[in-house]
Amino acid sequence: MAVRRKKFKLRFFAILLVPVFAVGAFLFYRMKNPTHGKLYTETVNGETELTAAIIRSESVTEATDYSAIHFLKKEGDLVSPGDTVAVLYLKGYDSQLETIVSEAQNIYTKQTALLKGGTGDLPAEVLSYNERIADTVESMTKAAMLQDGDYLALTDTLMEDLSSREAYLKSLLPAESNIEMEAKYKALEEAKQKLSSYTVYLTHETEAGYISFHLDGYETALDLSSLTATQIRQIVTSPISGTVNDNALYRVSDPYGFHLAFTVGATSPFRFVVGQSYDFHVKNSDTVYPAKIISEKNSGTYVLYVAEVSDTVQPVLEARTVQLSVSSTASGITIPVEGLYFNNGVPFIYVLTTGGTYEPIEVVILCANDEEAVIRAKNTEIQLREKLRFEYHEDEEDA
Repeated sequence: MAVRRKKFKLRFFAILLVPVFAVGAFLFYRMKNPTHGKLYTETVNGETELTAAIIRSESVTEATDYSAIHFLKKEGDLVSPGDTVAVLYLKGYDSQLETIVSEAQNIYTKQTALLKGGTGDLPAEVLSYNERIADTVESMTKAAMLQDGDYLALTDTLMEDLSSREAYLKSLLPAESNIEMEAKYKALEEAKQKLSSYTVYLTHETEAGYISFHLDGYETALDLSSLTATQIRQIVTSPISGTVNDNALYRVSDPYGFHLAFTVGATSPFRFVVGQSYDFHVKNSDTVYPAKIISEKNSGTYVLYVAEVSDTVQPVLEARTVQLSVSSTASGITIPVEGLYFNNGVPFIYVLTTGGTYEPIEVVILCANDEEAVIRAKNTEIQLREKLRFEYHEDEEDA
């Protein structure tokens, strides 16, 4: 009698293989996405780019109620205590100058009339004075149209030439003629004396520093003790403040030392360690600023760092922001960056405790790149070690 063979349909094998494939897919996923790992020792090289706000120690000089100003210093000059920086010409200076010129012209007309006695030519010296005065007046007119600061220097030249011409003609006149002119000479001298009351000399009184006429409104608004991440991000976005003081004339910055303030995202592994020095490389330049991190403030959204630079302030005298790159290296207990999680900007890792549970430990990130980070426990009494098990954990901020 023939043996009847039982036939199994292909669909039956397919049903049996479904759990096998599912388990294989799960194991493959876990291999690629493990839930646990072990800390290890490694040397990590990290590099990040950032834009920093430049904070200088500087004072601003202001003035009101003046019609013009003549600066005696130029951008970047070193000013010392007692140096005259500028001359302010107060309101009314122009009209008083016109009075002096008018009085001087009246005296000139009278002097020449007495000298010539109605006939003869003027001496060559007088003609030379007249030519110089005419040239100065022409230059003043052009300077005024161009709003050139030389206008104020030219007024001094004009005054000198008018006085010299008057004195020369006075020396040619007989004594009795000068006595007749005495009232006019006195009136002109009084007008000249009054003119000096319309000028104010601005003198630098504090410590030596570099002068700058570039004002952005942030000069006195950036207090290191009260800086915020919001402030710095605003400066990086808009280096010119909308509150520039109209009365501000110039600023003087301490010659040595300035600060760099910058932010990193609250969930970024690229962190800096307070008290540690870094080399800040200016982008597209060979300039490097060695600087020490002196403060860290966590706002929950951004972490604000302030670095102290001891170099001369001259290269950054006119700048408010600078683009930088920073490289660092650290060796020690290391974890993949996926093993870090952040709670309001504070980095933690979950480690296996003696009780068999995974608990969070706050850590300090010493150096990181896109793949791994060298860390230590924030609490110095806790020592992280190799092969200590940690748990990959979803960031609470993203949960």
